[in-house]
Amino acid sequence: MFPSFVLKQAKSKGKYAHWNGVKRKKIVEGFFSNEISWSGTTRGLSLELIAFNASGEWLFTSYGGLLLPYYTKIKNSKPIVKLRDHMFEELDNIESGVKIALFPIFKRSLTKQFSR
Repeated sequence: MFPSFVLKQAKSKGKYAHWNGVKRKKIVEGFFSNEISWSGTTRGLSLELIAFNASGEWLFTSYGGLLLPYYTKIKNSKPIVKLRDHMFEELDNIESGVKIALFPIFKRSLTKQFSR
């Protein structure tokens, strides 16, 4: 199995972004930041898992959304996008994204278990 981090397109709706099985609240700082509602797209960081069998044959590729690596700062009524510091401190978000990425493994295991 080959894990990697990838940036994926996330759909923004309201105060949240959705991608690869997760929903995360957008981080906004500045004047009237609590009143802003978003629509469009942004970038979300995901865990990508590419799995091969012992013969080197591809089995699956899966993704689990982890976090939003960027935040928006409102300064002088203009949005400025910045990279977040300490983004990997949200352990619950990371754990749920990893579980989503690992789902094909658990699904295969359960399928084998119940098909006996």
